[in-house]
Amino acid sequence: MNDYDTYWEGQRRTILSATVTLILVAADLVIYLVEIIGKWPVYETYALDTLAVATQGEYYRLITAMFMHASIPHLLSNMAILLLLGAGVERELGHMAYGLLYILGGLAGNVVTVVWDSMTGGPTMSIGASGAVFSVIGGIVVIFIREKGQLVARRGLAIRLGLMVLYSLGVGFGQSEINNAAHVGGFVAGVLLTGIYTALARRRYSLAGWI
Repeated sequence: MNDYDTYWEGQRRTILSATVTLILVAADLVIYLVEIIGKWPVYETYALDTLAVATQGEYYRLITAMFMHASIPHLLSNMAILLLLGAGVERELGHMAYGLLYILGGLAGNVVTVVWDSMTGGPTMSIGASGAVFSVIGGIVVIFIREKGQLVARRGLAIRLGLMVLYSLGVGFGQSEINNAAHVGGFVAGVLLTGIYTALARRRYSLAGWI
């Protein structure tokens, strides 16, 4: 087996072992099918309506909007990043920590959206897992920094990461249903959450050596 085959075999094993990532992708795919074939007003009821959240207390929209998508390109771009990068982050952090990173990061992105709209006076409606996906990207940035000795060896992955981010932002700016405030909020939350988690993990392992 050559280096190319070895690399992709490693990627395949990483993705297949990423239980939480696979569940999230499956959930997003199923919910998108429900969106396009459903007979009830899914978008109006579950999208992130920032006015409804801020004035009517419909906080559930902060979560439900994370699992909805506006189009096939929007869905595929998020799921591609999740499979190619999220699986690696899940391997590094563990299933539970990764699941919390995804949900809390997406939630933070949507909260930032509500705050941004209240500050700018422009209530909007949006959907998408982009905030959660960008929290995963924030997580992988922290992992890169933590393993700085391997950065050169992972230059190709860093380039792919940059291209995926640019593509996602381009899709976001090109469609009114997608908001980039969630991208920024999710990314910052991902950096902070992963940084805190890795710092606590290092401290735990350090203390374990003295016990």
